[in-house]
Amino acid sequence: MQRDLIEELYRELEATNEDYIRKRLLTGGYAGWKAKHVKQFLAARDSARYELRATQTARWTMIGAIGTFCAAAVAVVAILWK
Repeated sequence: MQRDLIEELYRELEATNEDYIRKRLLTGGYAGWKAKHVKQFLAARDSARYELRATQTARWTMIGAIGTFCAAAVAVVAILWK
């Protein structure tokens, strides 16, 4: 029974706007065991968002480094072929 309630809560959280969930949590809209699960849900969302941001930053840093290397190689070739 408890597991069904928890799964239902998570389905509800997935379908609800995250800003609304945060506001409701701050105003005491979730009581008892629900508050604990809502905090876990939001923490998981924040963690996933942080990981995605770190991955994207690393990717664009690598692309920038490759672009810089290619530009330097083109400059060297242009100087040598003069």
